[in-house]
Amino acid sequence: MSQIKLTYFDFGVRADAVRICLTMAGVDFEDERVAFPKLAELKEAGVLPLGQLPVLEIDGVKFTQYNAMSRYAATLAGIYPEDPVQRLKMEEMIEVCTELLYKVPFAAKDEEEKKALREQFASTKMATWFAFLDKRIGENTGDWAVGETFTLADLSIMILCDFLKSGFIDYINVNFHEDYPNVKALYESVKAYEPVAKYYASQQKK
Repeated sequence: MSQIKLTYFDFGVRADAVRICLTMAGVDFEDERVAFPKLAELKEAGVLPLGQLPVLEIDGVKFTQYNAMSRYAATLAGIYPEDPVQRLKMEEMIEVCTELLYKVPFAAKDEEEKKALREQFASTKMATWFAFLDKRIGENTGDWAVGETFTLADLSIMILCDFLKSGFIDYINVNFHEDYPNVKALYESVKAYEPVAKYYASQQKK
């Protein structure tokens, strides 16, 4: 059996999909969670291939790039579609979620400018991307985002909404997703999905 270790901050977003998928797959892995100041120490030690987190280590080989890790873990969990078209639909949604997070304005000369930039972002690009996700979910005839079964797309959308709800990105409504009925319904379904709910319940006990 492979020895697997995931290293990231004690935070969701860029690692929870991997954590949840590995747990769903019944994989025994080391979930190393480090404090933010630890990142500088790890960089200095040269143990991070690209000087960033997360890092997934499998039998001594270190891998980077969150989406690649998520796809690997989702494959183990059996939530990565084999059908090429269904996979394309899933990948499209995952990339929309990823791009949305990367496009959030962070560089600003002061709080006033940051507030203006983020409010503009929320009312334009963010609204467009959420409307797109809402449309795609509504087009699907199954109960989930893609096809008839739970996939990594569902998990990615839930994690995106949870990140917004955390309030980490100030000046953007924490309940932004609730203006999009299909996204809102999917979010609630994923949170209630037994493997996901069971994972988060286990984290609260720690």
